[in-house]
Amino acid sequence: MAGLSAATAGTAQGKEKDPFEELYRAYGVRAEFAAARHAYEEVAPDEALHAIMMSAACAWREAAGQTVERMHLRRWINERRYLEDPKGTSQKAEAEARAKAEDQAHA
Repeated sequence: MAGLSAATAGTAQGKEKDPFEELYRAYGVRAEFAAARHAYEEVAPDEALHAIMMSAACAWREAAGQTVERMHLRRWINERRYLEDPKGTSQKAEAEARAKAEDQAHA
């Protein structure tokens, strides 16, 4: 397997860090742990892909907030959603840009 292992992922306070558990915590949906781990191991991300997945997991969690129900991590990994923008973020960015432009036009 070419992906990150606990040994190659570095250490945290003297303990070996598990990259999957780091992603699981960052994504924030606590369900289907074993199935999500299996999906992660199937992808077998190297350090660069793991970093992309971590960044995306944080972005998806932030975009959803506390009120939006999100898919389980297993599905998110299997569908390669970490390569997409979180749902609604492009529309939100466009709306913010329009509001900013309107504010500047009225100033």
